Amino acid sequence: MNGSSDGYQRERGEIDAIDRASASLLDLVAKTDPHQAWFTPKEVAAILNRTDQFVRDLVENGRIWGHALNARGQRRKSYQIHRIALELYLLQTANFGPDELAKSILRLVDSLPRKQVDAIRRVI
Repeated sequence: MNGSSDGYQRERGEIDAIDRASASLLDLVAKTDPHQAWFTPKEVAAILNRTDQFVRDLVENGRIWGHALNARGQRRKSYQIHRIALELYLLQTANFGPDELAKSILRLVDSLPRKQVDAIRRVI
């Protein structure tokens, strides 16, 4: 996070110390190019170890946020899923404990622009 407090940096150090042998799906997302904001269903499917159709179904059923794109002459919609939407989906479907959840939320907040982080601070 830009301009983080000392307390946050201490927590961030704890996140970095997570045992890599037990990497979660969120860790797999974190290992992708940090400048890649949008993912195709195929890329999301590779992270989730599922099929492209599974991911398209998630978007169509509103279980994961995405954008449906129709090109002229295409019969099937193309989808794009934002990195934050993917991470939120993983947090919503995770079955890990409260400590891991808190660390994962901090990691997600760390990836947000400063303006969004400030808005979150005002709410909490």
